[in-house]
Amino acid sequence: MNSDASDPKPDRKKRTWPLLLGVLVVVIGIVAVLSLAFADSAEDKAITACQDAVLLQLKAPASAIFTSTGASEVSEDSFNVSGYVDSQNSFGANVRSNFVCRDIRSPFVTANDVTVDG
Repeated sequence: MNSDASDPKPDRKKRTWPLLLGVLVVVIGIVAVLSLAFADSAEDKAITACQDAVLLQLKAPASAIFTSTGASEVSEDSFNVSGYVDSQNSFGANVRSNFVCRDIRSPFVTANDVTVDG
């Protein structure tokens, strides 16, 4: 008996590698498509940068709840962001404040760009 002729293991190994490579290519493709689909836009980044800058000016940033936040494009990748933030003041009372961030080029926001009235 020739054990080499009846052993199917070498054929199975030859078929396994292309299959694994194909699965790997498909998985990488799916990850790439999903990462592009869920990537933040320049507008989303500007809103997040503005909200982060507003949090720095609040007495109790952990209590902050942002509402009616919107962005308008001023020029290419530059936005004005505005909305309301509900947060606690120095006395622990909840207050609503209006905020505006002007000419935001995410992620660069300075304190001069941010106005919180309330």
